[in-house]
Amino acid sequence: MESRLTKKEKVVLYMLMRYPSLSDSEIGRISGLNQSTVSTINKRLRIRGAYRQLRVPMLQRLGCELLSGAFFDFNLLADIDLKRKCINEIIRNSKGLFFWILGKNQGLLLWINSNYSESVSEIENVENLFVSNRIVEKPFKRVFLPFSITRINRFFDFSEVVRQNFGIEKEISQTNEANITTYENEQVSLSPMEKKVFYGLVKYPDMIDKELGHKLGVSRHTISKMRHNFYERKLLYDLKLPSFREIGIEIIAFVYSKFKIGDTIQNRAPTTEHFLSNYPVITSIATNREAITLLALNSFSQYQEAKHYALGDYMKAGHIREEPDILLFSTKESLNGETFHLDFTRATSNFLNISL
Repeated sequence: MESRLTKKEKVVLYMLMRYPSLSDSEIGRISGLNQSTVSTINKRLRIRGAYRQLRVPMLQRLGCELLSGAFFDFNLLADIDLKRKCINEIIRNSKGLFFWILGKNQGLLLWINSNYSESVSEIENVENLFVSNRIVEKPFKRVFLPFSITRINRFFDFSEVVRQNFGIEKEISQTNEANITTYENEQVSLSPMEKKVFYGLVKYPDMIDKELGHKLGVSRHTISKMRHNFYERKLLYDLKLPSFREIGIEIIAFVYSKFKIGDTIQNRAPTTEHFLSNYPVITSIATNREAITLLALNSFSQYQEAKHYALGDYMKAGHIREEPDILLFSTKESLNGETFHLDFTRATSNFLNISL
């Protein structure tokens, strides 16, 4: 899947992924392009749907305790319309669900939950629905990642993948401002008005302050003041997701790894850093005992190469306990017309107990 973008469009799209909060003038300064060129290209990319804007809520700083996941194989003999019906029911009713990727044969769901009990309940509700309708034959595989003991190395960050695919020199890369904080002991409380504005900012990431204020019945000044405050307190950060077509992505790989007893995040740090720097990783989340990883790949041969060398590195270093579970999803095929969905609106609404 070859990108249709020009050289300058590739540079601007990469910079938008790397620095999602910067203005066009700031991107121009870093990239060496003039502001008018960046602004023109940015507008063109946005109109073409080359990327979409998100705001990521740091719900762990507001009291959410863990990220959880479930992955599974569909019963190949199950009726596809029944599968779609069950999936749509889950999407409508699952409170903390923020990410799903669904192929014709496999699926992956991720939640952000207030506590372990809520997490287990959500997963079991989905599993029971699927089992009762015979669209899965085996129990779900589950993963629980408490924020207090979890290291989030990368979180739906496509900038390195875009850089690699477009052949952009690494020298112009700087530290990605969108790195998610692993965990902070300080918990933050929001007032009712702050909750309303916070949720509005997550739900409507493309709205300017004036438009959002009108939507919420709040002054533009209040929106602006609270927005700046949320960012300063690291309760929100910006994220841009690229169109897979524009950056040449054909496969999303999910990897669930278990590590040897006694192994730690710190022990694996050199291997992990090499992995993140040399392979198309968009998400990497780990505890001492287990990890989940998402890779965005441009071909099956790239997947085979990544699996061979990356798995080899971890095995040589003595980290891997057993062969990891791997799920492959084609970006051209999906069960419900949407291969890859990331949206924090539902989880934010559930946790803050607010809706608009």
